[in-house]
Amino acid sequence: MIGELIGHHRILAQIGQGGMGTVYQAEDTRLGRKVAIKILNPSLLVQGGIELERFQSEAKVQASLNHANVVTLFAFEPYQDSYCMIMEYVEGRTLADLIRSTGPLPAHVVVMIAKQVLDGLAAAHRQGVVHRDLKPSNIMLTAEGTAKVMDFGIAKVRAQRTVTQSGMVKGKPSYMAPEQAVADPVDRRADLFAMGLILHEALTGARPFQRDNDGATMDAIVAEPLPVREDVPAPLWAVIERALEKEPARRFQTAEEMERALVRAAPPAADEEVGRLVAVRCPDRLRKISEWDRPPLEDVSREPTRTRPAARRTP
Repeated sequence: MIGELIGHHRILAQIGQGGMGTVYQAEDTRLGRKVAIKILNPSLLVQGGIELERFQSEAKVQASLNHANVVTLFAFEPYQDSYCMIMEYVEGRTLADLIRSTGPLPAHVVVMIAKQVLDGLAAAHRQGVVHRDLKPSNIMLTAEGTAKVMDFGIAKVRAQRTVTQSGMVKGKPSYMAPEQAVADPVDRRADLFAMGLILHEALTGARPFQRDNDGATMDAIVAEPLPVREDVPAPLWAVIERALEKEPARRFQTAEEMERALVRAAPPAADEEVGRLVAVRCPDRLRKISEWDRPPLEDVSREPTRTRPAARRTP
């Protein structure tokens, strides 16, 4: 695909692959901007049109959201024997990458990231959209310190006909709410449960209900109490505990309510500090982005990587 054109977009590199399709970095040759293009796996189209309907649903959901903390959708159109989504290209790393590279993050950094994610979720929830698959790998962090929520691929608009089989559990078990794990109806409070799990992982480096297999993980989410962590500041722990209540009625009821509690519990970092942490702790993706941006005739394969200065650690 490298160098091929999709409409007026030239493919530059493959940047991701999942069950529904492949994501590429591309250049809009008319506007001179980088975009991300997600192409639906053509083999999924033979499954009675269900995956195509899910893909179209994802496009409609993302197109309805216009917020600084949600990845923007530019277009949804046919491509050869499939379809593609043309989206905002976000230069940065995922929160999952950052946690893997650093372990537990400073509390004020976690609060700033979570605050932005909750802002994006609040905008989605106001339009009746529940993400249902929120996790660290779906949260992009830019070098400027902005957090953006990605992949509403299994989001469900309230009152919209579901395109999956009745009772089918969708989402990653490690970040499911109890009602989602038992295939009960979910609402925005399921996203807030996932946010509680993300806060826990970002502050401690651990997932509280993670077990050896998906079934055991879901059982733990549904029935086991939250193990207390003494290494998390008490005000932040109170926010996590409430977000992770088994009964939705006992959780925060809105993203705005959770955000207010979070900011009261600990002051957030400045955007620039989050950006510096991403740039210093996760330099590989940013270096690769700069390679993609070079003139096409340059032989980047011969670049002597040993001459790159080592990233400095923050104090």
